[in-house]
Amino acid sequence: MIAVDGDAAEVGDRIFCGARGVPVLSEEAAPQGGLAEARGSAALDAALKQADHLRNGTDRPIYVLWHFPPFDAHGRAGSCVDRFERTGIRACVYGHLHIQAQWSTAAQGTIRGIRYHCVAADALGFRPLRIEGPTNLGR
Repeated sequence: MIAVDGDAAEVGDRIFCGARGVPVLSEEAAPQGGLAEARGSAALDAALKQADHLRNGTDRPIYVLWHFPPFDAHGRAGSCVDRFERTGIRACVYGHLHIQAQWSTAAQGTIRGIRYHCVAADALGFRPLRIEGPTNLGR
């Protein structure tokens, strides 16, 4: 088992990176700011930098594992999305949503060239979700 948190790992022909991050707050909410946001940004930047280094100029796909939804409840992108786009992330999987009202409005599908998947276990009925077709994952 390989876990990523502020770093990246190669698995077969793919690269996975990730960080916990912080929630994207809507305009109505008080700004998050502070130490938690700074740590989340630093961890994401480190993970994306390492993933890009592992890609080494090739077109190998990079997937980001993100704890919180990268969009707010109104579908507005958090600052992480711009970073995903600059690095050329292929897909982002995220969770943290625990009630059906959240699942039904979660940003999913291809948005600005990146595929987003809500993989909260309860939203999926505790069943795995195939993100892409079969590949050699180097097991």
